Amino acid sequence: MAFAIFLVGLLALSTILVSSYDYRSGLIDNAERVRHERMVKELQTDLEIVTTDYNDSQDILTIDVKNTGSTVLNASKVDVLLDGELETANITSLKVNGVDSSVWSPEDTLQIKISGIAANPTRIKVIAENGISDYYGS
Repeated sequence: MAFAIFLVGLLALSTILVSSYDYRSGLIDNAERVRHERMVKELQTDLEIVTTDYNDSQDILTIDVKNTGSTVLNASKVDVLLDGELETANITSLKVNGVDSSVWSPEDTLQIKISGIAANPTRIKVIAENGISDYYGS
């Protein structure tokens, strides 16, 4: 009788352990897949700051950035650093090829307008949603 109880307990414990291990293995496999997809997107992403134009009478900086990679990016998730200061909150306009759009396809140019800039910055950094960036210094 004691052996039967011990056997049933051992079977229940092994079932719990196997299902727990299987669940954990699934989570690890999923995390590895997501990590791999992120790495591929990062490798296929590249930006190039094409032009910058500072309008001192209106305190507006216009930056044209070309998506030279092969990944479609979200233009609304772009960050901009001017002389080391984050200026994303001051972005007043984002246009992809002259049109209001958040889809920034390869070979398209994103025009970023930032208002409230007191002086022409000497260092500009544009950062895409996945951390890939381009730097412009004058």
